[in-house]
Amino acid sequence: MKDSSKILRVENLAGASISIGVIIFIDQILGLLYGSDGSVIMNDLISGSLLFYVIIHTFAGSLSGYLVERKTGNQTPQISILTSLLAYIFESLYYQLLIGRFEGIWSLCSLIIGGLMGFFFAKIRKERKTLQKAV
Repeated sequence: MKDSSKILRVENLAGASISIGVIIFIDQILGLLYGSDGSVIMNDLISGSLLFYVIIHTFAGSLSGYLVERKTGNQTPQISILTSLLAYIFESLYYQLLIGRFEGIWSLCSLIIGGLMGFFFAKIRKERKTLQKAV
């Protein structure tokens, strides 16, 4: 039992790192395009920035939730929620320490919803493969 919990922790950290990497990468690319220092996503430089912010976080959460579920094969969505929470903690630390901005509730909600979406996408894919093998 100890080995499985250790594997799950490593997978959670890997998924959270992927999620925060996607978010920071997109944020930095937008910073280069718009000539801003710091975080561009929540600034008013882009019209509809809150919607864009939510879409980026949902995409990153779904990517990490999908990859973690595929790797672990867990039957419950708690692993995706834990991965999303870790990603939120990493993102909050990054933005607070390096940029000086506090992450709001939108990023947490978007990451959790995205993590659950990724979990269910992986489950659907797995079920579809088993149905195709049965036919």
